[in-house]
Amino acid sequence: KTLRDMQATVAASSTVERLSQLITTLQRERGASGVFIGSQGKSMGDRLGPLRGDSDSAIAALRELPATGNDHNTFLEANARLKETRGQIDSLAIDSNESGARYTGMIQQLIGYTQLLESRVSDTAVVHALGALNQFIELKERAGRERALLGIVFSQDRFNETLFSRFSRNLGELSAYTDGYRRKATATGLSQFEERQRTTAALEVARIQKLAFETPLGQPLGVKPR
Repeated sequence: KTLRDMQATVAASSTVERLSQLITTLQRERGASGVFIGSQGKSMGDRLGPLRGDSDSAIAALRELPATGNDHNTFLEANARLKETRGQIDSLAIDSNESGARYTGMIQQLIGYTQLLESRVSDTAVVHALGALNQFIELKERAGRERALLGIVFSQDRFNETLFSRFSRNLGELSAYTDGYRRKATATGLSQFEERQRTTAALEVARIQKLAFETPLGQPLGVKPR
């Protein structure tokens, strides 16, 4: 029983690591795709190819893992729909909202799978670590959604009521998952996380978030999508 438990732990850890990488690449691809569509193909076209290549590599790494039943097959089937979505993005056949929704659907399915793996591990320390990782994945997903949403906002240079409502709700979820991660993270992980929050990029994100709340609806934000 101990051997089987340890084998399950190793398998789950390896799968979660690769799933996390795929989630990251799809989040980046989602954001760039939204800006590409919002700009009518004028921005991010040169970055889409490399970002898609990263996603394809992450999918290939997952396919190398042994199949683990219907759940494994389900997320692979979801990623098989990427080709169709990418073609419609390239031809501007769908809008930014539809593009973002499709990527978010795939990412949510992957996140659900990482949470399922957490329930299959019995080692207390590993369960705690996976719990912290899943909180981090969730907060990172909210950051990714914010990036995709703001790509649309910056393309039109203003918020409307719908976009601002989505932005505010997502920011609240981001804050909640950030608090959850802080409670579960190891001292080392938390220190690294806090250090990242003090970087130039993180401070710029905080500035833009503040700008969103301080600028009246419909007024230009003056931030270029990139």
